[in-house]
Amino acid sequence: MKTILLAILSLLILFACSDNDSSTSKGQEFDPPDLASTPSKIVVIPSYEELAEMEDAVTVEVDYSGEMVSAYPLRQFIDYPYPHIYMFEVMSNDEDGNFSPRFRGMPDLHWGNVEGGYLLPNINYRAFFTDEDIVGTYNVRNLGYLRMYRKIDVISNEKVVPFQIGGLETVAISYVHENEQFTDIEVIPLGSFISDYVTTDKASHYYLLESIDSEEGLYSWTEISNAYIVDEVVLFIEEDKKQVISSMEWLKKITLVEDARL
Repeated sequence: MKTILLAILSLLILFACSDNDSSTSKGQEFDPPDLASTPSKIVVIPSYEELAEMEDAVTVEVDYSGEMVSAYPLRQFIDYPYPHIYMFEVMSNDEDGNFSPRFRGMPDLHWGNVEGGYLLPNINYRAFFTDEDIVGTYNVRNLGYLRMYRKIDVISNEKVVPFQIGGLETVAISYVHENEQFTDIEVIPLGSFISDYVTTDKASHYYLLESIDSEEGLYSWTEISNAYIVDEVVLFIEEDKKQVISSMEWLKKITLVEDARL
């Protein structure tokens, strides 16, 4: 009887250990995408004197701590096309060193956040965001710069993961495009956007690519693995001949799908 009880206890322990190992594997965490260190573009916020000379500058009144104050919408200072394909780092312009929310481990902002932001010239030249989800760390004093980082959104199970292009490693490849030979060109593998943080089962998905002009294309993992970004162009390359077979400009997002018929 004692032998039987010991055998049963051993089996229970074995199954418990097996369950723990399985849950650890399923719950394994992977690092999110790296932030780019070099901005794609930099918006320099006008100084107080420059603001005074901007005759066409837009000003509004906003509620700041219960008081209506003069404010300049930040969006008027951003003179670049397609701002929605960038992340924004808010940075001060201080004599003793510039401050950024990045220094405290905070993520960069989306265009939707910045579009509703303001410069308060009479309140310590402060950035101010009315969105309640944006914490006060972003309301930096002595606002000097908006640093813009080109990004591509990767969407899996309705979760959006922004990848900053400058945070990904490049490789050198050679290929033929429109009968012209290109040698040792620095490119970003498109497969880098499908990291383990997004999915560990890459081959079982198809990938719907969409450009800012709403051009779309559905690709297998094999096709994604042989595609590369050069400047703002995605090149799909035939693996054997190293020949460009198609391309897409200004990629905006990649959506993972499980059924190619979608």
